[in-house]
Amino acid sequence: MTGEDVVRGLMCAGLMLEIVRGSERVVPEAMSFLASVVSLFGVSEGDNIAAAKGVVLPSVSKCVEEGRFQSWRNELKDAIVQLKLEKSFSVSDNLPTAVFCSALHLIKHTLVTLKHLHSEVYHETAKSLLTIRRSSLPPKLQSLLTTITRPLSEILTPKPRPPRRNENAQKLKIIPSFAPRVEPLSKNYNPTKKQYQKASDKVRRDVRREKKAVARELKLDAAATAETQRMETERVNSQRRMERNKNYSWLEGEQATMNQQVRMG
Repeated sequence: MTGEDVVRGLMCAGLMLEIVRGSERVVPEAMSFLASVVSLFGVSEGDNIAAAKGVVLPSVSKCVEEGRFQSWRNELKDAIVQLKLEKSFSVSDNLPTAVFCSALHLIKHTLVTLKHLHSEVYHETAKSLLTIRRSSLPPKLQSLLTTITRPLSEILTPKPRPPRRNENAQKLKIIPSFAPRVEPLSKNYNPTKKQYQKASDKVRRDVRREKKAVARELKLDAAATAETQRMETERVNSQRRMERNKNYSWLEGEQATMNQQVRMG
């Protein structure tokens, strides 16, 4: 991975973010690439393996581990440089500054246009920005970084929750009621009925219940009987089918023997 690859990646990331901007969506791959590019300028000299763990993309992390782009951090200039796609620009001294400014501008544009997205979308971006020491940057780049950290902090800061009632407050004690508990009356309850009528109604209900139970049992028995008959019929038919197949095989064998004898004369 070279400086030209980083420039091409920034161009592709910008195009992807611009294409989906109208639909108010975000491309996670583009945001991961921008976060990885920003983290290149937060890598300090020394342990490259430990610094590579903070980079999002594996390809960029491998470059950091091998020590590439290590000098970009010290080559930043106090100017806002526009990125160019010419081949000669990839070997100029303004390339690190242009890459850093372009990545920050794309992140800023995404933050301004897509404020409604969930804060987890910008988690990798915030993690990469935290690796940069703001005091070591040139003044103009410090101001550019400030314009990004402010809206990012507003998105990442959780919104205040509405005040909740004190759950530990002592609950009001209500005096229990001593009113008698009245059971609901049955639909068959009739206070004017006599004792023999109540007994007759009870017998009638019992008979009706028994009839329903007997009908249910008869249906189950009929279903079981039909299943047994079906299985018995299937067994008899299978036996007859086997006998027919056996006889048919014997006839074919006899026919074959007879044909062989005829051919032999």
